[in-house]
Amino acid sequence: MALSTQWRIYITETVTTTSGYIGLAEIEMADEPGGVNLCTDGIILYNNQHGSFSASKAFDGDKANYGWITNSVPAPGYIGYQFPEAVQIREIRIWGNDPVNLSGDDHNPRDFVLQYYDDELANWADSEAVYTNEPSWSAYELRTYVGDLSVVTYYKIEGIVTRGNNFGVSRTVYVHDQSTWELLRTIVSDNSGVFSVVSAHITPDPVILRIPDPEGKYNTIIRENIVPIEIV
Repeated sequence: MALSTQWRIYITETVTTTSGYIGLAEIEMADEPGGVNLCTDGIILYNNQHGSFSASKAFDGDKANYGWITNSVPAPGYIGYQFPEAVQIREIRIWGNDPVNLSGDDHNPRDFVLQYYDDELANWADSEAVYTNEPSWSAYELRTYVGDLSVVTYYKIEGIVTRGNNFGVSRTVYVHDQSTWELLRTIVSDNSGVFSVVSAHITPDPVILRIPDPEGKYNTIIRENIVPIEIV
């Protein structure tokens, strides 16, 4: 499962496109189906907002009133939340704005994806929650999207540097894919040579660890006794 402090709804198309606005009335996120709304103590994320329909209105708990609308900014756009600590999102609840009193259903989301911020890659990544061709919304209609919306498998590699010169010092470990030699990660061990890394970018396939000696020469290639452990 993806763990992240930042999650957002990235809207790529609205129901119709006549006004060039994006919006929704209210949004909640939970870490389990039917769970408590987690968007209560963090920072609101958004790409644009109208002065009368600020992004904060999408998180104010008023589900039967106008929410967030951009200021003449068409799709794509986003609204989301930064949590105090990393969370998994397994349910999102969206209330649409009132299409009648807002001159049509042209700003409510039609095509969108739940994204999380990948700290390792320093960019946004799509979850498996991708929705297309959502129908028109009635005023303040609630739609709930349930499931494992953030399915990403994490693996843990751990070990100890037991070969080479100068034991008892911190060492840099280079993690490579065994078949392609692609560099997956760089790890710095503790002062006794123990290292551990948890990553969404390590697979259960065999890996190669390279450890340079203090002079910068690669004196060790380790393939054995390094077993990625799946993190549930």
